[in-house]
Amino acid sequence: MKEHSEVMQVCRQEIFETALTRWLLRYGRGRRRIPRSLEALLTVRYGDVVESIRSRRCPFCGREFSRMAALANHLSRASSRLSLKDRGVRKAVSVYTNPCYVMFQMFIAEVIREWSRFRREVMNSSGREKGQNYYVRAGGRTVWFRRMEDAVRFLATRSPRCLGRS
Repeated sequence: MKEHSEVMQVCRQEIFETALTRWLLRYGRGRRRIPRSLEALLTVRYGDVVESIRSRRCPFCGREFSRMAALANHLSRASSRLSLKDRGVRKAVSVYTNPCYVMFQMFIAEVIREWSRFRREVMNSSGREKGQNYYVRAGGRTVWFRRMEDAVRFLATRSPRCLGRS
């Protein structure tokens, strides 16, 4: 049973990583495909990176692109692959030469990890009066919210010391 939950957690994380990458690099196309709470975390904590990507500039190397597709290609694995073929051994070696790809993947993983931590801290209470369904225990008090994204935004703007952690 434990193995099944671990596999489901990895699958869920991969789905969110793909959706978050698409949302960042293809903003404005179609409808929103990430949860509002994840969008709130991105705007509060990582607003500078999101704005950099929206203005078609790589947040890691500072290079500017004329089209969003060019930036997406720059941050994807396709633009950073260098294949070396050794004719004697008949072996192909792939080397990733673009550090921005690796940094972008680390950024996506960090956002998903932090969002998952915030979601664990937000409690759901369906027995509460109508309109206040989510709460966060901040220090010695309980703060109620109507929407999950408001609770995540509250957690993202607070320092760890303010929430009773060191």
